[in-house]
Amino acid sequence: MNGKYWNKNDTSYYAVYYTNSDGERDLDVVTNNFEEWLKQSNKWRVHEGQEPYDADDFWLEDVEVFMEGRV
Repeated sequence: MNGKYWNKNDTSYYAVYYTNSDGERDLDVVTNNFEEWLKQSNKWRVHEGQEPYDADDFWLEDVEVFMEGRV
């Protein structure tokens, strides 16, 4: 799903991909709080003199998280 469609009440884990200049998707992070990750990432980018990302810049895919010994 496109990052702009992420629902802040969703606590599922997502693999967050960024499409690079070659059109390939690069895995940035796996998170259950896309909004907070984007906020912190943009804070760092602005500090480094770069433009902030938009949620629309990312593709999110569901990730199933398993704990050892539990189903």
